[in-house]
Amino acid sequence: MSSLTLDVLARATGVSKSTMSRVLQQSDRVAPDLARQVREKLNAMGYVAPPPRRAPRGRKRQGAATGNLLLLVAAETLVQGYGMASYPQLFAGMDAASRENGLNLMLAGVTPSSELPAALAPSQVDGVLLFGQAEHLPPATINVLQKMPAVGLMRGFDQLNGVVDRVTYDNSMIGPLAAEHLARRGHKRVGFFNVFPNHSAMAMRQATFSEAAQRLGLTVVPFVADREATGFREETALFRDLACRMCQGDDKITGCFVPQDFQIPPLYAALDTCGAEPGRDVEIVGCDNVAFFLDRLSPRPATIDINLELVGRRGVEQLIWRLSGPRQMNRLKITVEPTVIPGD
Repeated sequence: MSSLTLDVLARATGVSKSTMSRVLQQSDRVAPDLARQVREKLNAMGYVAPPPRRAPRGRKRQGAATGNLLLLVAAETLVQGYGMASYPQLFAGMDAASRENGLNLMLAGVTPSSELPAALAPSQVDGVLLFGQAEHLPPATINVLQKMPAVGLMRGFDQLNGVVDRVTYDNSMIGPLAAEHLARRGHKRVGFFNVFPNHSAMAMRQATFSEAAQRLGLTVVPFVADREATGFREETALFRDLACRMCQGDDKITGCFVPQDFQIPPLYAALDTCGAEPGRDVEIVGCDNVAFFLDRLSPRPATIDINLELVGRRGVEQLIWRLSGPRQMNRLKITVEPTVIPGD
């Protein structure tokens, strides 16, 4: 008689369906005497309860109590943080790796003046992935991160050495890869172009590019702004002035490394105003492999792929490893190697 419905059993024993359900589940929300009477009536009817169904087995990872990971974006403003060009590709890698490992990826943001996010609690998440800049993390947030597994993505969390693990790309390889690509393409006189000189990562890309190019016997001409532009007009003027130098007079070159893909569209426009054609008069190689900036360009330039999606994946994998490993181990820094993506 184990196939009787809950409604039939309730009517036969003279109780409501909700009471019958609680009795069958051995809930303590039914008075002991009433529960005993119902069970006696069920026994008299010959009712045999079916074996409990096993819940589907999840892919819960060792050390994952909640099954949730938190992506915490730290920026001066959250619009700025979520709008960073590297965010979509990083997020795609983190999201895919989380799903493949049976984990949920939650999202929260902090600014220097933010209160501690509610999601940043051991009862809510098992570990934290960080994106943005460590300087924008409030002190209270850093205190919490010291007590739970956390992985910083990209270079913005180098100053948290000893507090979090870090996963980033190998910035020191980018310049040499660009120099080698231009040398293989037959260029002898090459340039380095940068309108945003205050970015520390760009300084390393310029230095390593120049060193590698010189070792390969190339002549390197820098086209670097001497100041940060204070507005759109000044920025446009800087692009135009540097672009005209590239294709005219004594500084003329045939190949150029641009260390950020987002600088290439305005550089193409500036070269056009100077009467030069990208790909014909000067060949460009960029960096970051951001399709949003490159796919609309003709010809599409070569670029150094810093493998942002892989950085996101490795961040999740490192966090899973940290969840299952001893918390007292030294913090680790993992670097992903960049690769060259040829242009048109």
